[in-house]
Amino acid sequence: MNNMKIAAVMLTAAIGMALVAGCNNTGAQGTGMSLSTSQSSLMPVQTTVADDVEGYVFRYKGTEVRVNTDMNKILSDLGDDYSYFEAASCAGLGMSKTYTYGGSVVISTNPNGAVDVISSINFLDDTIQTPEGIYIGCTKDQVTAAYGNATEETATTLTYELNDTVLVFVFDGDNVVTNIIYNAIV
Repeated sequence: MNNMKIAAVMLTAAIGMALVAGCNNTGAQGTGMSLSTSQSSLMPVQTTVADDVEGYVFRYKGTEVRVNTDMNKILSDLGDDYSYFEAASCAGLGMSKTYTYGGSVVISTNPNGAVDVISSINFLDDTIQTPEGIYIGCTKDQVTAAYGNATEETATTLTYELNDTVLVFVFDGDNVVTNIIYNAIV
C-alpha cells in the first residue's frame, strides 16, 4: 500500500510541475496572444456552479467538497491539517492552489477573481472513500455495482459524467482501483 501512496504523490507532483511548466508569459505559440493582455480581452475562466445543479461530490471531515465551487467557502471547515502549494495561473489571472489533506486527498483550484474554484479532487490512499463507498483498492465490479454503466470506459478507466462533473476511476492490470479523480467540466 505504501508504494501506491508514493506513486500517487509522485503523480500529483508531476501534474503540478507540468501545469507550471505549461505556463509562461510569452504568449501561446502561433496565436500571437499574450498572457499579459488586458483583463477585458481574456477568455472567461472557470466559474462556480449554481447551488441547485447536481454533480458528483466528495465528503471530507463532514464537509461536502464539489468541483466548480468556491474553495474559500469550505476551507476553514476542512481544518488546518494540509500542505499547500500555489503557482501562477496559466491564464495569468491569479494563483492556482493545491491543498493536500492528511496525505490522503488533493484539492486543486483555479482563480476566478476573489473565488478559488475547485477544479479537481484526487484520492491518494484507501483511507477515504466516495459517498457511494468506493475507495482505492476496490474492484472494477464494485465500482460498476455502485455507479452503474460508465459514460466512457477504457482498459484502465471508468469515467462517469454528471452535469459539470467527471468522476474517473483508474485501474491496475488486476482491475483494482488505483486512483479516484473528480474533475470539473468547464
